[in-house]
Amino acid sequence: RKDLVGLALKKVKQEGIVKTYKFAKSMLSGGWPLGYSCAGIVIATGESVDTFKVGDAVACAGLGYASHAEYVHVPGTMAAKIADGIDMKQASFATIGAVAIHALHRAEVSFGQIVVVYGMGLIGSITARILNAAGCQVIGIDIDEQRLKKTVLHKSLTKNPVEEVCAFAA
Repeated sequence: RKDLVGLALKKVKQEGIVKTYKFAKSMLSGGWPLGYSCAGIVIATGESVDTFKVGDAVACAGLGYASHAEYVHVPGTMAAKIADGIDMKQASFATIGAVAIHALHRAEVSFGQIVVVYGMGLIGSITARILNAAGCQVIGIDIDEQRLKKTVLHKSLTKNPVEEVCAFAA
């Protein structure tokens, strides 16, 4: 992962190679839970949880909770029931879509506006698609040109985004 290599190099500059090596080794030996969104079937609930029952299909969110694992322990506030007929794979993206929609609400985006999405990873890509569906003109910005090619956008930018956005929006 390029992002982790970059962090490691930064840590080497700040703390030295020996300290960075020891830190990396300790992190690798413990393992990391992957993911922040999942879907599954409830196999047990806490005493205070009355929203779900054993056997319910749920979509879950939360870094450190909704990991890509066989079993997860998720607070009730980080889960939602899946409607009948919805595929588990599709439902596992519900919380990621909710993050994108929440960001659009916070930004007070309206139909037909020109919107810049900075970073076309998973959430950025979903955000751009939601915006396109809402009739917005989407300008995607990412340093990785491959990410820009994978997402259908009104205009993709990588060189001088500020000048290009201003020229496009004028």
